[in-house]
Amino acid sequence: MPENRRDELGVLARTFNKMADEIRHLLVEQAQKASLEKEMSLARQVQQAMLPPQTLDQHGNLKVVGYCMPASSCGGDWWTYRKLSNGRMLLVVGDATGHGIHSAMIAATARGAVEALSGIDERLLTPEQVLRAIDSAIRQVGDHNVMMTAFAAVFDSSNGILHYANAGQNFPYVIKLGATRLLEDASIIAASGNPLGDRSIAVEIRRGSLQMRPGDLFVCFTDGVVERANPAGKLFGDRRLRNTLTGQPLPDSDALVTLRDRLVTTLETYGEGSAAEDDLTFVLCQFDPPVSRPQVAGRGAA
Repeated sequence: MPENRRDELGVLARTFNKMADEIRHLLVEQAQKASLEKEMSLARQVQQAMLPPQTLDQHGNLKVVGYCMPASSCGGDWWTYRKLSNGRMLLVVGDATGHGIHSAMIAATARGAVEALSGIDERLLTPEQVLRAIDSAIRQVGDHNVMMTAFAAVFDSSNGILHYANAGQNFPYVIKLGATRLLEDASIIAASGNPLGDRSIAVEIRRGSLQMRPGDLFVCFTDGVVERANPAGKLFGDRRLRNTLTGQPLPDSDALVTLRDRLVTTLETYGEGSAAEDDLTFVLCQFDPPVSRPQVAGRGAA
């Protein structure tokens, strides 16, 4: 509207034009916000599609199921597994610094390094070599240090031997399954190392191996699980994590999924509706050969 008048109509015209201009800017901002939200939603869908399905899977005498939930639209947590020859299985869990689009891109780079390595030669998929491949890949991203903690393991389902390598990830557990099919004692796999991707120091990876007994449950998790805080700021902690898992029955495969869901519910309840400040990821893998499973009585002679 023309603003050259000096009376009340001129004041009204100037006010109207200013309001119209502000509305125009607001509409542009809303359109940009809607476009960004759509892009974030697509990025989240892509990231979730790269994770293993939430259903339980089995390879030989190994059963595996996991959970991964970013604190925002996208996150730096990720996990993957690959079925190898002769009943072996590779499991990798990683946690890039922070969360959001940047961390999600680093997580995708790390996962891509594992996929590329597995496509070359299965014999290269040792836990240490997998972590070194991730370290090499994420060191090339950006101009700043991008760090990631990670744990890699190769399980042998025929004999229960577990080879592992750790680069700064939280210590996993191995929980014994008692004679009554209840989870009992939890022992810690104490091997630390330093995070991957730090250009200021050489990567240090701690490795080792152990013998899993029939029925044993392997538990790997990122720091977002034990650092989940309630509204008062108190952390969930390792003790609550172990208490949530021990004492629980594992009579069959469905029970492993139930245990996963129990831990998810416990974490949500502990948070009391407050937003998680970090991504949450954990994986449950059980070595369950037939000798550890309860015998089912026959239904009578034929």
